[in-house]
This record gives sequence, C-alpha cells and structure tokens, in this order.
Amino acid sequence: MTNINDIFRAVAPFIKGESDLVKGIEVDDISESLQDAKKHEIVFYRLRESGKAWEDFLDRYKTSEHGLLVLYGAVRQFGALERCLVIDESEALSCKKLILDILYPLKKDGPKLVGITGTNGKTTTAHLALRITSLMGKKGLSVGTLGVLSSEGQVERATLTTPSLIDLRKIIYKYQESTDVFFLEVSSHGLDQGRMSGLQFNWGAWTNFTQDHLDYHDSMESYFYCKTLIFDYLKKGKLFRPFSESDLEEKLNDFPAFSTKCLSDWDIINLPPLFLEGFNRKNLELALQLNESLWGPITKLDLHGLDTPRGRFSRVQIGGKLVIIDYAHTPDALENITKELKSMYPERPLGVVFGCGGDRDRKKRSVMGSVTASCLDPEKDSIYVTSDNPRTENPLKIMDDILGGLQDYPKIYTIVERKEAILKALSLMEENGVLLIAGKGHENYQEIKGVRYSFCDFKVVDEFKNRRVL
Repeated sequence: MTNINDIFRAVAPFIKGESDLVKGIEVDDISESLQDAKKHEIVFYRLRESGKAWEDFLDRYKTSEHGLLVLYGAVRQFGALERCLVIDESEALSCKKLILDILYPLKKDGPKLVGITGTNGKTTTAHLALRITSLMGKKGLSVGTLGVLSSEGQVERATLTTPSLIDLRKIIYKYQESTDVFFLEVSSHGLDQGRMSGLQFNWGAWTNFTQDHLDYHDSMESYFYCKTLIFDYLKKGKLFRPFSESDLEEKLNDFPAFSTKCLSDWDIINLPPLFLEGFNRKNLELALQLNESLWGPITKLDLHGLDTPRGRFSRVQIGGKLVIIDYAHTPDALENITKELKSMYPERPLGVVFGCGGDRDRKKRSVMGSVTASCLDPEKDSIYVTSDNPRTENPLKIMDDILGGLQDYPKIYTIVERKEAILKALSLMEENGVLLIAGKGHENYQEIKGVRYSFCDFKVVDEFKNRRVL
C-alpha cells in the first residue's frame, strides 16, 4: 500500500480543488473505470460538457468503492463528494504519469521498447519481429490489436491498438522482469492522446502512410502530423521505413528516418514464399532490421516456420478452392492485397467480400470500391459488398457509399448479412477459385446498433467447409 501523502506530494502543483476525507487514505492501484473501482484505487474521471454527463457520473459515483477520485474536464460542484481531487484537464496526463511512477515504477535498465506505427502492417510487423526475436534466443512481447502476445500465443487481451497510458504502463511493469523487448503498436490516436507519455523507444518503425481515420483527424495533414509524434519518443535509436516504400521516403524527407536493408542482404534461409514479394516482404524487412539493431548481426537465420498473425493473409484450403481472410479495411490495404492475389494467381478467378465500418471515415468507402474494381478482371472476378461493423449507421447506406465507386463493374453482389455474403461467395466459387474475405480478420464480433454480436469470418468458412465434408 502507498500512503496518499506520497501521491499528494507528487501531484500537489496540479490540484485545483479538494473535497473532504482525502487524508490518510491508502492506495495500491490506478484506473479510469469509476464503476469498477476497488476500495484502494485511484480513479481518473473526465467529465464532458453536458447535464447528462454529470448525471451519469453521479450514478456511477454512488455505487463506486474508489479510494481517491481525480476529476477533470467540465467539473461542477464537487464539495459534496468524498475522497475527491480536481485538476485541470491539461494536466491529466502529467498527473497520471507521476502516480504511475510511484505505483508502477519502470526499471531504469529494463526491457527495450520498440514503437511501430503506420496505417497498415503494424500488427504483422510486430508479430514477425517477435518471432525473429525468439529465434535469436531473446524473450519478447508484442502489444497491439491482437492483445499482449508472446511467441507462443496470447498472454492478455486488449481492446485498443495502443492501450491507454495506465493500461500500457501496467503491462510493461508486470512483465518487465521476464522480457527483453516490447514491440508496441503505436496508433495515431495513441500518439495524439499521449498514451506513451513517459516512455522512450530504443528503436522505431513506420510501415506506410495511406488514408484512414479521417473521422478523427479531419485531414491527411493532421493524420500525418500525429504520426510524426513518434519521433518525440525515440531515445537514441533510429526509426526505420521499408526498403522499397518510395512514397513514405518522400514524406519523411525532413525526419530522421532510415531505410531498411533489402531482403537479399540478410543471411536468412528457408523463407516461405509468402514473404518474397509485396507488403509481407516490406513488413519482414522492417522486422529483420529491428532485430539486427536490437541484438546484432543476423546469421543463418532459419525462417521455415514463419507465418503471419491470425487474420492477416490467413489461408484456408477447401479442396481446390483457396480462401484468404485478412483485416484489410483501408483503400491501400485492400488494393495491395487484391493486387498481390492477382499476381500470385493470375489465371484463377478471384472473388472479394468486403464492407466498411459505420461511424468512421465515410470518404474512403467509394474509394475502396473503385480501387478493388481497378485490380480485378471484370470478365471473371466478382465483388461481394456486405456489412462490416455498421455500428449506429444503416448498413444499406454504407453499402450505397461503396457502390458509388463500383458504378460500371459487371459482377457485383450486394448482400447485407455478412454471413450470407460469405456463404454465397463460397458457393459460387469455381473449383480453382480464390476468395478474399476482407475487413474483419481476427475480429470475433459484429457491432450493430450499439450491440456486439458474436461473429467470426473464420467460423463461417469452417461451417461451409465442414458442410462440404459431410
């Protein structure tokens, strides 16, 4: 337990107000969930500008067992609240960091940290880097979209690509004694919101930069600026970009970013064909460069068992049919994987199943339709437009936005229910056909009208496969 006086001394310059009964409290944890808070927990709570927000807060406060409540934002009367401090919103990150330094201190000579940013490819690059670290005899963890992973599999689940400042610090603290390196997926949201505050990366990587998240950033310029904030977290190391990513090289011309070596420059053997070309090659080059920078020269590294993470170019064979399940949900990612499949299987008919998320960047929807059509052969390739995570939007409206970019393509199927769309595409496949199911990858839910329903592309494909066997 930590006496509250130690906390007060750390955050004293930021305290704007204080209620009764805050002296003598003992605390041992920190969170941002008031309703789930425990007796000895410090809870940070941000209040928004609305009467409803204050009412919601009071409802949660009445049933909370928190030890100390730290309020910021649109705070109203707080005198009647017990065990409560008020701080300025601009100081919230600093206060959290100071308290984390007390409750969850990080070792000065602790594990190395690597930050990986980019529109697409963060998860695959972190996965490959982690696998290579294990092959080089070191212990690592990756933290990102798929949760906290070791080379053997998932250690903990996660809900955000980049966890909150509090959750991320707890993860690093928890595993710092048994880990040589953390590979952290660094999102633009995470950078903009300071979720890595107080951390310093030994090395960094930037996979690519294309359109996404314009519902949050408003413009590509704002999105790019937030991405460049990763340079503020680099210690003495470098940030690497892919060897053959010329567009990114031009954008990062004014920043200390360095190209990786070409794949042929490393001493590796038994490389699976999947990594010889395209975006998977670029991700592998970054993963190799990061490991060489961390541990030294790579010699005779056997990569025969190397694979992509679940939901990233995952392959399912059904007789002579090949199904690819991938998380591609941006115009660039969908275009790249479609081109890759056409290059790998030029004679085989290709079908593409995809949709777009609701309550997100609407500008990319027609673009995703047009770039997909531009990669396909209208004589033999099919497009299946369906739902992704419609959230609070009407899925038919989302599909109409996509169809705006598919005006003249002849072989289009529009099926609202994602399961029906996948089963339809599978049933219409020729025996040597290839089907790309894009957009959800590893996800095991669909979010419709605020409710998350159990759903998994892999399960639908398995259901079809098992039905054929029977």
